[in-house]
Amino acid sequence: MNPLCYVMLCSHVVIIQSTSKVTTFVTHICSFVALVSVTVTVGLGSSFYTVNEGTRLPIKIHKQGDSPVTVNISTVDNTAVFMRDYSLPTPTITLTAAEIEKTIEVDILNDDDYEGTENFTVTIQTTQPNAITSQSQATVVINDLTGSLNSYIIITSLKVF
Repeated sequence: MNPLCYVMLCSHVVIIQSTSKVTTFVTHICSFVALVSVTVTVGLGSSFYTVNEGTRLPIKIHKQGDSPVTVNISTVDNTAVFMRDYSLPTPTITLTAAEIEKTIEVDILNDDDYEGTENFTVTIQTTQPNAITSQSQATVVINDLTGSLNSYIIITSLKVF
């Protein structure tokens, strides 16, 4: 942590002794307090990812600052469905003070059904004080390679003889 400035805090303690002679004791108590910057910024490496079925999608989480931070990762189904089209191995990661980047891998599941292009959203957040989240959401588009409309013959008219 890098100190930004120092502040001197002082308090006065006054003790008055009640006798025929009044004696006053004044004590100055001073201490120095260093104010430090503890702001940490975390963010996703991109706002948009495209991936094929049956692969793993590496998503990078970047950190600026010299404090550790815990990041919660969540997903929102759009046309892709959690545990049918993709899975997330861990919902939480921690970046140590020394780490500036960590990668999570999202498994993109392969099935035998042609579903066309599907998508879901990845969101990161941290509940730690003095942590800022930038680029907190990304859209993931899954290309279905099982089959496509291009691999079928489409008959538009048929004549029987």
